[in-house]
Amino acid sequence: MGNIYESALCDLLWLGEDFGLSPAVATLLKTKFDTLDELKQWKYSFTSGETVALGKLVEDPMSFVIVLEELWQILGHPPVWKRIWIVQEVNLAQDVQVIYGAHKFHWTTLALIQELQASAILRELSTGPKNGLHVLGLLTTSSILLLRRTPPRTKSLVHLLSCFVNLAATDQRDKIFALLALASNSFGIEPDYSKSLEDIQVEAARAAVLHGGDLELLSARILFADETRSATSLPSWVPKLDEAFERESSFVHLQIQFSAGLSNPSRLQLSQIERSSDPLTLKLSGIYLDMIKGTPEPKGIYQWTISDHIAVISELINGTPKGIIYFTGESLLEAYCQTLYAGEDNRFTKEMAKKFEILYSQDGIAQFPRSINMVDIEKDEVAVKFTRRSRISCTTSRYGVTPSNYLALLPSIVEVGDIICVLYGCKIPLLLRAVDGSNFYKVIGAVYVHGFMFGEAIAMQEKGLLQEREFNLK
Repeated sequence: MGNIYESALCDLLWLGEDFGLSPAVATLLKTKFDTLDELKQWKYSFTSGETVALGKLVEDPMSFVIVLEELWQILGHPPVWKRIWIVQEVNLAQDVQVIYGAHKFHWTTLALIQELQASAILRELSTGPKNGLHVLGLLTTSSILLLRRTPPRTKSLVHLLSCFVNLAATDQRDKIFALLALASNSFGIEPDYSKSLEDIQVEAARAAVLHGGDLELLSARILFADETRSATSLPSWVPKLDEAFERESSFVHLQIQFSAGLSNPSRLQLSQIERSSDPLTLKLSGIYLDMIKGTPEPKGIYQWTISDHIAVISELINGTPKGIIYFTGESLLEAYCQTLYAGEDNRFTKEMAKKFEILYSQDGIAQFPRSINMVDIEKDEVAVKFTRRSRISCTTSRYGVTPSNYLALLPSIVEVGDIICVLYGCKIPLLLRAVDGSNFYKVIGAVYVHGFMFGEAIAMQEKGLLQEREFNLK
């Protein structure tokens, strides 16, 4: 299929019949824009007669969602966007023209619109959109168009899989074969349908690590983790492509995690990866950080309240012998709030931490939080917004603490006793679980440890504060 698309001078992408576009959107699609600034200055006319520049409209997500809902019919709803081969079709043809009913427009028009939508989409996700799956459909389409705008074959197979693994395929093996033609390195893997899906998954994942030194695969593991994993024949370090997962929660989790991760960790050498005779195992070097000693029980998305956070904080303060100072030098209360946002610089975390600190300074450990007027704080604007956003973290992930009082945002299937490490070549820490009666570990998923990334791990290891270890992954 890749050769067919690559030889095409122009691909005509048929999206389906026109179900009725408003005059404003129809005019928008017909207009040629050369730059994003030109698109921002374009005037959108509402049925009420009000005219607003698109650039200004994006700043108001509640108004811009009106435009999103209509564009969804074009950018996210047609079945063509939901199949894996569309990624090849759009990205390998020399040019792409999009046809929607009687409307014909260039693919770059969609790309510029998607770029303008990005900030509004993410803002809508953070405030809980009513039509989250519609928004996620737009984001999948955006990923396809964004890939078209990047130099060809510059993205790793693992990166492509993490973006497009949930697209539909008649044969699950197509998910790998369709993306190999777009990857920066195909590792000499040719489409071979005589092999089983499991064999192809292991072959591709192992090649990415052993021949490409690409441990991004392990940090992407969070996408595919679930409780049924142990019942499969795949090693824990191989992404499983044929299992369903909640796209909304998985995507939102990715948006809030690991913003401080290094893009190119420098310590991985291919010589550090020991070739095992067993194709189902990997032997990698890294730095041991700590293990999980406690984590609150999971709750539903609407069950987390400020009262729950205060209960966790109270237990955390009472269990911390060094007072309320985190190892980074910041308040333990601020570190807790930042952890739930995975380190994202957000004013609500700082403002909420200040409220917690005032309550603590007034009441002290003995009375905190028994003397708090919960009616007032539950209605507080900052508390409401903090709780709304932190519900995402508390539902798709689990907060946890280690014996050394590191605070972490963990995969939802974490267990007490799981260990946190940083493998050479990984951007971010990983959660591993010991396999009973052996020296092997299972990969559980990626972890956000507040104040601790690859660079901090290396610095502490060089000072003798942390030790290098070998990890046998199975």
